Amino acid sequence: MEQQCPLCNGLIEVSENCPSCDGVMMDSGRITAYLGPYSAYLEQQSNIEKCVHLLACQECGLDIRVSVDTVPL
Repeated sequence: MEQQCPLCNGLIEVSENCPSCDGVMMDSGRITAYLGPYSAYLEQQSNIEKCVHLLACQECGLDIRVSVDTVPL
């Protein structure tokens, strides 16, 4: 079976609060959509067990990266 991100595939939802203002953090998609898969700004991982997403606060605009464990689909 192939490993897939449950957040990318709509199997889970983000439920994070902003560490700065306690606002609602919304998923803005995979970080590679913004930087590319070989960007120097990404931590290089040799495995595919994590999918890094960008979360953005709807109140203050703060964004953070979160790693989501992939699952077999």
